[in-house]
Order: sequence, then C-alpha cells, then structure tokens
Amino acid sequence: MGKKNLTEEKIKVYEKSILGDHVLLHLDSTKEGVEVPTHLKNNPALTLKVSQIFQGHLEHDKNRILTHLKFNNEYFCCIIPWEAIWSITDDKQKNTIWHEDIPKILVINSLKTKLKSLSSKIIPSKKKKEKKTQEEEEKKTLREKHLKKRRSSFKVIK
Repeated sequence: MGKKNLTEEKIKVYEKSILGDHVLLHLDSTKEGVEVPTHLKNNPALTLKVSQIFQGHLEHDKNRILTHLKFNNEYFCCIIPWEAIWSITDDKQKNTIWHEDIPKILVINSLKTKLKSLSSKIIPSKKKKEKKTQEEEEKKTLREKHLKKRRSSFKVIK
C-alpha cells in the first residue's frame, strides 16, 4: 500500500474512532516531526490517549494530529504525524494495526522473545541441565546411603 493510501486509511480509522469516548494512539515517538514531552521522546511504543471530551485542544489534518495533553498537571502541545502512528485503538478496544509502520525494534524484540521461548522448549537451558545433574547426584548419594545402611543391617554368618 502506498504512503498516501496508508495515511488516508489512518485518517479514516481515526475519524471514526474519535467519535467515541477516546482513542489510543500507538506511535513511534522517535520519528521525525513528533513533538511530545522530552521524557516520552525516545519511545518507539508510546501510547497517547486523546479525546474530544478532554479540555485540551484537538485537531487533525492530512499531515498530523495536534493535541494539547496534560502531563504532570501542565498542558503540552503534542504533534503526531500520521507516519509515526502504527496502531489505533478505539474506546471499544478495536485495534487497527499498520504492520508496515511498526518500528523494527519492536518487531525484533518480539521475535527475540518468541525465539527464546521456543528455544527453551527445544533446548534445555544450562541451569536446567545443572539442576538435573545435581538432582541425579543427590539421588545417587541417597541410594548409596540406603544400600550401605541395608548392608550394615545384615549379619555375616561364619
């Protein structure tokens, strides 16, 4: 899908969703043109809640969403270009995701987590091996003690 069509689709989803109570915008705040408070700036998975009910100003055009949101009791003028948004969730929890816009770092981290999970099922971890070896040693020691005890209870008849 072309960049223009993608932006048009995002606008359409946003305009429909904003008619509800609120909208969650999932965005990459590291993208060029995004203006959010400094402490939120380097987050590829930033979620902002916007609403027409909020006191702060809210508007959008073909390039971006502009909204005044409150952070620590102070309003901040947030600018969110459509290119930075990779998902929108409406107030009914309907989530629309644009996979081609998900930040690569999130995809990589997700894949790493999945691979780690799969590999732990396929390849036993070193800790599991060590634990298993330790348990086997303990069983062996217990067996030897038991056998020694049993042997000592026998009387040798001459």
